[in-house]
Amino acid sequence: MKIKKFLIILLVALFTFSIAGCSNDEDNNPVEPQPKGPAKLQIKEVTVPQHLAQAQDPYAQMVNGFIQLANSFKNFTMFFTPPSGATHVPKSMGVNDEWTWNNGDITVRLVYEETGDMVHWKVYLTGTYEGFTATNWLGMEAEQTLDGSSGHLVVYEPVTSDIAVEWDWSANSDGSYTFEYTDMDSQNKISITVNADNSGTLKLYEDINNQSYMHYQITWTPAGNGHWWEYDTQGNIVAQGSWA
Repeated sequence: MKIKKFLIILLVALFTFSIAGCSNDEDNNPVEPQPKGPAKLQIKEVTVPQHLAQAQDPYAQMVNGFIQLANSFKNFTMFFTPPSGATHVPKSMGVNDEWTWNNGDITVRLVYEETGDMVHWKVYLTGTYEGFTATNWLGMEAEQTLDGSSGHLVVYEPVTSDIAVEWDWSANSDGSYTFEYTDMDSQNKISITVNADNSGTLKLYEDINNQSYMHYQITWTPAGNGHWWEYDTQGNIVAQGSWA
């Protein structure tokens, strides 16, 4: 699974935008009313029992590593929140709300829209990004329900319209949360369900010859003990084990 590629995308993006919360615009008139900002992108983080996070079993470490990867999507929320001093263009004449701000060699343009019970964000970049020259390039976009109970985030390959990774999350009626990470290049996927009692299940799907199959399934209890299964392409169990 091309986890390393995504981590490189994330780390470079975070470095590039590490000062995204700061603005070079110091000319705001303090007596002017401040416009209402967009809704916050509410990416839910996966919580695991402490014992699971600290276990030395390789499969416990595997699931914890995948969960940390999943939680890293939380860092993208900075791109969807205008910093203080960002220029706001209010919605009018069919144009959606927009905010723009500068961050080093990059100009960020955030387009925001609310439709029915959904909110939508699109992040456009202009300037030098990962060694490429971007001109009003759609780098990422997201949508979620107004109550934040479910959502979808897309990150694109640098200066292309090709999707690099997708991240989905949703709350379920039984108090559990479901998360899905998809690497669009390899078509590999991680599916995580965390229950209200902090137990959970992780499934790793791999794509071989355009056929997706579940390679691993790992479950854990509220106390952090766990069990794992490895499958072949026919769905047969080829190995299994547990940790206490």
